[in-house]
Amino acid sequence: MFLKNYACCSDERLVEQLNFNIHYQLFCRLLLGVGEQIRNFKIISQIRCELAAKLNIDRVQKCLAQHWLPYMEELEQVVTDATCYESSLRFPTDQKLLWEATDWCYNRKHSASHVTKA
Repeated sequence: MFLKNYACCSDERLVEQLNFNIHYQLFCRLLLGVGEQIRNFKIISQIRCELAAKLNIDRVQKCLAQHWLPYMEELEQVVTDATCYESSLRFPTDQKLLWEATDWCYNRKHSASHVTKA
């Protein structure tokens, strides 16, 4: 999972790298023989699920908080990020809704006439 995060790649891409990159294999203490390959890219997801089942997040949070507490200042304050991101969210106006309904009806009627002619 550390390697997956470091490489910023999909499960399938990680398995591909494990198959052909000796450095990835050494990092994972895995040495594939000549012509040997991992074919099941779902194994990464299975490993992730197995690790998640064994992870005690409360214990991890306490451990991390204890470690970083000496480096933290102003603990009584809560800071949030108010960064705004542009998204593909669109706002349905009356005109858009009317156009989409008309377009949908026209396409439905048009496709139905092709079916009856066939």
